[in-house]
Amino acid sequence: MARWPRTIILIAAVACVAAATRLPFFGGEFLPEFREGHFVLQVFAAPGTSLPEMLRIGSQISAELLKHKSIDTVEQQVGRAELGEDPWGPIAANFMSI
Repeated sequence: MARWPRTIILIAAVACVAAATRLPFFGGEFLPEFREGHFVLQVFAAPGTSLPEMLRIGSQISAELLKHKSIDTVEQQVGRAELGEDPWGPIAANFMSI
């Protein structure tokens, strides 16, 4: 047990109040704004979706993404290699945008 519990509680309360008074000076975000210039979108279709159908869906998604003025290019990858680390069929697609 502590020898002076009231003193310790008072010191802890003063430290918490002092920390709370600093909150308005932190700004709006705790993390800086990321300016990486690209993002990855992962899309999954229903099981059994064929490769041509996934390519058709992918071209529609690419066209919609390219309508945004901040997106210059879109690349699509459908499925993964069978001998890769994380293989999946044509029901999955990744879109890389810059």
